[in-house]
Amino acid sequence: MNEIDEKNMSVRYSYHDGFIMDNYYKSLTSKLQAIPKDKGCIVKWSFEYEKINDDAPDANVHIDFLLAISKDMDAHLCRAS
Repeated sequence: MNEIDEKNMSVRYSYHDGFIMDNYYKSLTSKLQAIPKDKGCIVKWSFEYEKINDDAPDANVHIDFLLAISKDMDAHLCRAS
């Protein structure tokens, strides 16, 4: 399930395949929302997830990956303006 909500400037993405899903989570969805400010936007990331078992890591272990994506997006958008 992937959703783009242009009105609320958000994107929701559900993960279905791969090592992480096979080994740690029954479900994992991330949401990215851009919140306009006077200059630019604030970006808010959130996760909804269900672990396969109690030993599975919390989804916040993926924050470094999402931070890298956000920095790449910022650099790209700043070059475009």
